[in-house]
Amino acid sequence: MIRSRAQIPGLLALLLVLPACASHQERPSTEPSADVTPRVLTTAATDSLFGPALTADSGILVETPVEWSLRDRALAFKPELQALQTHYDDAVHFLAQGDLLTAQEHIDQAVAELAVVQGDSAMVAGGLARLYLSSLQNRLDRLQEIFDEESLMHFAAPLAVADDSLVALWYGGLPDVPARALAIERNPRVDKWIDQFSGRSREIYQNWLNRGEAYRPIIEAALARYELPKELYYLAMIESGFKLTAVSSAGAVGPWQFIRGTARRYGLTVDYWVDERRDIVRSTEAACQYLSHLYGIFQDWNLAMAAYNSGEFRVMSAMRRAGSRDYWQLDLPRQTEDYVPTMMAAAWIGANLEDYGFTIQPEPAFTYEDIEIDQAVDLSVIARKGNFRRAELEALNPHILRWCTPPDRQGYALHVPAGQSEMLRTALAVQEPEEQRVSFAKHKVRRGETLFEIAKGYGTTVQAIIDRNNIRNPRNLRAGMSLVIPTHPDRGWQEPVPNGVAAAAAKVLPPLKAEEGRAKGYYTVRRGDNLSAIASRLGVPLRSLQRWNKLGRSSRIYPGQVLQYLGSGSGAVAEKGQPDSNAAPARRVHVVSRGETLSSISRRYGTTVERLLGWNERLSEKSVLHPGDRLVLYTDS
Repeated sequence: MIRSRAQIPGLLALLLVLPACASHQERPSTEPSADVTPRVLTTAATDSLFGPALTADSGILVETPVEWSLRDRALAFKPELQALQTHYDDAVHFLAQGDLLTAQEHIDQAVAELAVVQGDSAMVAGGLARLYLSSLQNRLDRLQEIFDEESLMHFAAPLAVADDSLVALWYGGLPDVPARALAIERNPRVDKWIDQFSGRSREIYQNWLNRGEAYRPIIEAALARYELPKELYYLAMIESGFKLTAVSSAGAVGPWQFIRGTARRYGLTVDYWVDERRDIVRSTEAACQYLSHLYGIFQDWNLAMAAYNSGEFRVMSAMRRAGSRDYWQLDLPRQTEDYVPTMMAAAWIGANLEDYGFTIQPEPAFTYEDIEIDQAVDLSVIARKGNFRRAELEALNPHILRWCTPPDRQGYALHVPAGQSEMLRTALAVQEPEEQRVSFAKHKVRRGETLFEIAKGYGTTVQAIIDRNNIRNPRNLRAGMSLVIPTHPDRGWQEPVPNGVAAAAAKVLPPLKAEEGRAKGYYTVRRGDNLSAIASRLGVPLRSLQRWNKLGRSSRIYPGQVLQYLGSGSGAVAEKGQPDSNAAPARRVHVVSRGETLSSISRRYGTTVERLLGWNERLSEKSVLHPGDRLVLYTDS
C-alpha cells in the first residue's frame, strides 16, 4: 500500500517553508538582505514565514521593499529582535534535523527572550513590533504543543518535506503482510531474553503469568474489539507485570504505564479523586486506541511498539538517521532497544509454556459489574449495603484514590463484585437517615493551622479528618496541603474556613438564659482585644465571660470571634452591628460580585470593614476583591 502525501496532516507546514530547512543542512539566515534598503511604502507584503499578507487594516505603514516579509521588516527597524528570531530559526532547524534536545533548548531560550522583549515598553511601542511578536508567540506556542503532546502525527508531512530520504522511507516499501499481523521473531536479541525469563528471572516471569490470568479476558476482549494482535497482551506484561498500581521512575502509572499527558489525550481522568491509569478496564481501552494510532502511523508493529515505549518522534528520528524502516537497524535508547525483544521473548514463552517448564497458577479472576454513582458515596457504605468487604471493592477499583466515589461526576461507573449490581442499585436508592448523611468540603491548609482548628471549624472530629485523608502523622501538616473534610450535607462545598477564626467563631455555644434584671448581648472581638479588657469594658467578671463562652484560662480569642454575655441591666448590652435578640449570629458566605468592595459589602450587611477583615484574616485593607471571591460573615439570622 502506498500512501500519498496528501493523506498525512501537517500542523507545522508553515514552520518549515524556509529553503534552508527544506533541502539542506544550513541554518536559515535571519539577516535582512544587505543590498536592499527601505525605499517603498507598502501595506500588502506577503509574509512567507508568518502567514497572510499584511493589509491596510493592519495599521502598519513601513517603508520597506515589497518583497520583504514581516520578519525582515521587523528586524530592519528593530535590530534588538535579532537574538529572539535566531533562537526561533534554530529551533525550527534542529527540529527538522531530529535533534529534539537542542530544539527544545532553543524554544526555551526564545520564550525567555520573548518575555524580556514584551516587557520593554519601548520595544513594543510600534504596531509592527507588536504584530511581529504576536506572530512569533503563536509559532512558539505551536512548537511547544508538539513537544507536550508527544505525538508525531502532526510531524509527518513537515519532516517528509525536510528530508527527501525520509520521504522514500515513509511512503515506500511498506511490508506486504496481512493488516495488523504481529510476527514474533527469533534472533540473538530475543533469545537473550528468552534465556533470562526461563533462567535467572524465572520466578519473576512466573509471577507475571499468574497475575496476568486475572486480567487476560478483559485485555484480549479489548484487543479483539480493536482488531489488534492478541500478542499485545504481553506488552502489558513487560510494562508493569500486570500490577495495576505500578509507578515508573518517569511517573508512568498503571498496567499500561501511561504518563499523565498521554492518559488524558486518550480519555483517562487523572485528578485528586481518581487515577484511571490504574483501572484495568479503562486503561486497556485507552491503550488499544493508542496502539491503533501508532500502527496507523508506522504500519509496522515493531516500530509501533518502540514508539509506545519512547515516543513517535524519537523513533522517526532514528529511522531518518539510519535510512531504514527496520527496527533492528535503528539506533534507539537502550531501554527501547531491549523493549521489543523483551516483549517478543515473553510472548514466545507464553505460547510455549510446557517447553520451558511453566504452568500457570492463576490468581482470582477480575470479575465485575458496573453501577452508576451520581454523588460522593463512602466506599464503606457501598460495601456494607452490598454485604461484601470494603477491601474487595477497593481491589476492583484501585483507581479511586480517596475513601469515596468522586463527588462531582454524574453516572460514574463503579466496578462492583459480579452479581451484586442490581441489589446495590436498590440499596443505594434508599437514602441514609439525615443524621448519618455526609457531604465533603475541600480545605487547603494555611500556615499555622492545626487539625484541631480545622475540625472545629467544620464541626467534625480530628480522627474523621485523619481517617479520610490517610494522615499518618498529624504533626506533619503542611501549608498548602489539600484535605477532604466530612461535613453535614447542608453545609455543601464551602470555602475553607479562615485560620484561627474557624475554630473560635464557628464554635457552637449553648445559649445563655437571660436572668432577671440582666439582658443578653454579643461582642465581636477586634484586633488587639484581650479577655480581661473586654470583661472590663462590658462590666462583667472575667471568669463569667470565660464560663459563658466555654473558654479556659489559656484560650485564645481571634478578631471576628463573637462572644456572648449577660449585661448588668436591661438596657444597652448588645454591640453595635450585633443582633439584639436571643439568637447567636449566623455564619454565612458572601460571593463577591463585580464592582463590590470591602466597604460596600460591610454596609450591605450592617457591619464594619474592620470586622470583615477580622473574619477573613487573609484580607487586608489594601486587598482587591475579584468576582467569585468568598468572604465569611456573621450576621443576624
